[in-house]
Amino acid sequence: MQVTKVESSPTLENLPCLWVTAFNFEAAQFFCQNLFKLDSNPAVEEIFVYVSSPGGEVFACLAMIDAMKGCRKPVSTITLGMAGSCGAALAICGTGTRFMAPNAFLHIHRVSGGTIGDVVKMESDVKQGKVVDSKILGLIAEKSNLTKKDLLKQIRDKDKEWRLLPKEAMKYEFVDVIGVPKFSQTTIITAEI
Repeated sequence: MQVTKVESSPTLENLPCLWVTAFNFEAAQFFCQNLFKLDSNPAVEEIFVYVSSPGGEVFACLAMIDAMKGCRKPVSTITLGMAGSCGAALAICGTGTRFMAPNAFLHIHRVSGGTIGDVVKMESDVKQGKVVDSKILGLIAEKSNLTKKDLLKQIRDKDKEWRLLPKEAMKYEFVDVIGVPKFSQTTIITAEI
């Protein structure tokens, strides 16, 4: 029997990858469904989530973070371009290796939102916003070497918007690796002679 090793390039269909460019309820539903499919696939050992987004709806982001935490397999994140707001939170909260491309940015800030209506409704919205803000900042701080208080100070010191290049993101342990993973696929074909 002869064993031949054949190297072939991976295709999009057989890579365990998801792309996140938007944060809304439809994007979260798509993300969670496909993440759980990959997690249940015995051939998949690790899931990769590419994040390139300016952000979006915070509740969609929280659903995506909870889905990653609910996976049995590690979910590695790769920041490309910019991961801002919800994008930064998702990229930082990966459960596997957190990659950041050499030319990418993380953009962290406090939760923002608008409120309209009577004063009672606006007061209620502000209280709810503070709870959500605390939750998101707490999740980010848990995955770094900063306390939530230190994280808030950094954001305040940076004029309420903290943009980080890869080396600074590594310093605060928001990412683990500067670079993008390279995928390869090896197929082993056996044939009898």
